[in-house]
Amino acid sequence: SSDDGKQGLSAATFNLVKACVGSGVLALPAGVAAIGDVSSVLVPASMLMIVLGFLSAYSFYMIGRISRLQGSKETKSLSGAWEAEIGASSSWLISVACMLTTLGAAL
Repeated sequence: SSDDGKQGLSAATFNLVKACVGSGVLALPAGVAAIGDVSSVLVPASMLMIVLGFLSAYSFYMIGRISRLQGSKETKSLSGAWEAEIGASSSWLISVACMLTTLGAAL
């Protein structure tokens, strides 16, 4: 069987977009409702959101670039890419950061 538990590029892209957009769709209206009566804050908040969006896009680009540059070394996780590029002694930081991000989103 050719199904080895991996998903295709289109399915992976859809799942990533669904996860990112899902949290933004819930957070953005709540944020605008909280500061909606202060119109002087909407422009800086919008600019901050755009800057953070670009930083997020650049981060995903760099993760893909590092994975591609490793060539024959199959990177199966973000901490694996960190371990290959930086070193094994600090790769646990990435796992902790991912855990704290998820924990923070759940609160």
